[in-house]
Amino acid sequence: MSLKQEKGNVPAGSSIPFSMQASTVIYEHVKRISRFLKCEYALRYNAFSLLLSMLEVGQPVSVAELVDYLMLSRNTVLPLLLDAEDRGFVSKADDETDARYMMCALTDSGEAFVREACRGVSTMLQETFLSALPASEFELFSMIDRGLVNLRGHDVPGFGMDARNGAGRNEEGEFFSSGYFVEWRVLVDQWKRILRDGCGLSFDEYRILDVLSGRGSMMLSDVAAYLCLQKSGLSLYKDNLIRLGLVMQRVDPFDARRMVLRCTPKGVRVASSARDELDAVTQKAHCGLSESGEVVLAAWYTRMHSNLRLSSRK
Repeated sequence: MSLKQEKGNVPAGSSIPFSMQASTVIYEHVKRISRFLKCEYALRYNAFSLLLSMLEVGQPVSVAELVDYLMLSRNTVLPLLLDAEDRGFVSKADDETDARYMMCALTDSGEAFVREACRGVSTMLQETFLSALPASEFELFSMIDRGLVNLRGHDVPGFGMDARNGAGRNEEGEFFSSGYFVEWRVLVDQWKRILRDGCGLSFDEYRILDVLSGRGSMMLSDVAAYLCLQKSGLSLYKDNLIRLGLVMQRVDPFDARRMVLRCTPKGVRVASSARDELDAVTQKAHCGLSESGEVVLAAWYTRMHSNLRLSSRK
């Protein structure tokens, strides 16, 4: 069975549900890319996505197109463009067909900068997540950005994979298209919205609750290692979950020197209450794969989660 679906026969969703391993991998992608870009290039995550999308297109684009493709508000995109212009990365000109609108393009220095940043990000992601993973299967993992069309509700012609395939702009060291970065950020944003509106929990609080509901009792250090959370932040989340009556902390019955965390019955109900919506948006973002392709992708998430935990110990 082919890993890819034939064009025109793409399902509305997939069988890949929301899981702690996949969500931790995607969430940590966004967090670590953000931290890396800030430290190494004084660049924000959304600014990087914007510049990379412009590099892929390779010709002037309108603000409206960028707003649509990036799934950001105009009030968010305009300051990003102004900052990029101040740094000499973007130039602006009036639209030849309508002077009321402006078109934006990368300058030569902007193109060189985003290529360097892209190579740096790709190297960091390889070292953190992709160690010992077969390069021959990478194309399958790279297809997840096709789900961005489902999340958005429509395609933006000329952007994303279409731009890369058409312009042939992928150079050695540039493995990820802008679509990956946009999709990861949109997925995390939608997960957070579902939890905020549905049960009033932060994403990290829900992750703790969910893993406890599925595994019974766990020590705080084990939760931190599994979810790649700092113990200091985890303690704050734990205290709030205890205050809300969702988690309880007890002495380990097998070792009185240790404390273990366990979900309360209320916590189990809250953890399951958001599951359907989380599953739906996650499946929507992973459409377009055959059954065997989904099996391979699920295995990639498992292996990337293992690599992430190993890199976090270094």
